[in-house]
Amino acid sequence: MECVKKYINAVIMPFNYLFYKLYVFYLVISSGDSPSGMSHLGVMGALIACNIITLSLTVWGYFPPIWIYAISFLIIIPYAFSKVAEIIVSKYENEQENSRIIGNIVVVIYIILSVVSLILVL
Repeated sequence: MECVKKYINAVIMPFNYLFYKLYVFYLVISSGDSPSGMSHLGVMGALIACNIITLSLTVWGYFPPIWIYAISFLIIIPYAFSKVAEIIVSKYENEQENSRIIGNIVVVIYIILSVVSLILVL
């Protein structure tokens, strides 16, 4: 059971960090107010859907069935709850300057690669 917890944590942690970075980005562009709506969740879901489409087109050669897109929706559902958002933000809000810069670079590279790879397989 401990092995399953470690696996789930390893899979979910990058999504938590991506959520945090998108949340902070929307905080900055909304002048420090709490991000209105769920725009950051929409971007996160769109990135996950891009990855699903890219993987499907690359591996199988066709668009995935519509129910596969539910996976991206299921992944982002927990992030819609304010308690989960608070826990994730409090976990990462005190990150060191080095970590913040590296994290920003990794997230930007992930976003660029997601979009470019989707464009290349279309």
